[in-house]
Amino acid sequence: GHESYVRAHGIAAIRAGFEPHIFAMSRRSEVAVYDFGVVHRVVGPIKSVTHIKAGLCHSAAASAIERFLKGHSPPHLIHAFSTWGGVGVALKRRFAARGESVIPITSAYSTKLHEMRKQLAGLRREHGLAKWLRYHFEYLWILSEVDRLERRGYEGSQMVLVNYDSVRRLLKESYDLRAEIRRIPYASSVAFQDAPEVPDGTSYEAIAALRPSQAPLIVAVSRQVPRKGIDVLLRALAELDRAGASFRACIVGPGRLLKAHRRMVIELGLSGKVAMPGWVEDSFAYLRKGDIFVLPSLEEGSGSVSVLEALQAGIAVIASDCDGIPEDLTDGEDALLVRPGDVGALRQALARLLDDESLRRQLAQRGRSTYERRFSSAALVTALQTTYAELGFVP
Repeated sequence: GHESYVRAHGIAAIRAGFEPHIFAMSRRSEVAVYDFGVVHRVVGPIKSVTHIKAGLCHSAAASAIERFLKGHSPPHLIHAFSTWGGVGVALKRRFAARGESVIPITSAYSTKLHEMRKQLAGLRREHGLAKWLRYHFEYLWILSEVDRLERRGYEGSQMVLVNYDSVRRLLKESYDLRAEIRRIPYASSVAFQDAPEVPDGTSYEAIAALRPSQAPLIVAVSRQVPRKGIDVLLRALAELDRAGASFRACIVGPGRLLKAHRRMVIELGLSGKVAMPGWVEDSFAYLRKGDIFVLPSLEEGSGSVSVLEALQAGIAVIASDCDGIPEDLTDGEDALLVRPGDVGALRQALARLLDDESLRRQLAQRGRSTYERRFSSAALVTALQTTYAELGFVP
């Protein structure tokens, strides 16, 4: 999902002087206050809500927001994300019938069809038949239902916000958008912490068990899904291991393919060299432990929050040259970029950084400069403040 984007936008909106109310589908009804806004948890018609199933919950979300807005004077600004854009469009119609104004805008990071096609391209024999069937079923569902919902949201929004020209092109190719597509800067939620602290009790047992203990540590932070290319990274690490390279690797993140990838670690003979702890409380803490960050994705749609956090953490970055990534990074300047899905190219980039501590340090320093210049929290705050003001909303 796009939880990290929502969290960052919520914090930015608060710093811009607004009071964001965030509606999220949940198994229980609750209103809670967080550092990124007031979260309204709404019980939907299904237990598990993903972007794949979002359409089944649009009506429940719209009704909950409508009840909330009845106690507030119009006009109302609905800022939706990804597949939820249709909720704002539906509310615009509902309130127009009673003579009240709702202005829907949507933030876009990719399209579900674009993402799912890369999911299918990333499936491998090691992932198993059950996962193959599940992803293909989801693709058919997206093709028949979810794409229609996305179209309704993007085409009905008054403005669509993107972070990358790659996403702008994708939207124009996919939908008939008459509204302005505006590019704004973005930042991760960690960017709002001047000096992110490691939570008390953070455990690095998975890293501590890796050998050789003094070898450079490679870190990846990623959901375990086909389009993220974790199998590509594992194969590259196996080739490095056979060539006698000295390294440790920790791949952080949960997902459907976690068990399959853990089996690959064993089958490729990487036990003791590669740790895969799954979900962790604070992935940024692991980035600060690393020497090299790797993003082996086949598709990102836009850019990567993990890349931004790696730049902020000050470690050397290797990333796939896909979608919005080359808009953020320059090969050889602040990162090494490799062709998506190319095991050999990724192996060579890793070997280069493992053997050259000076280059690692240079890329880390330049990457940190790129982060400070382009991905500061202040830039996102200003962009939201300006955009909302143009739409008629000021604190």
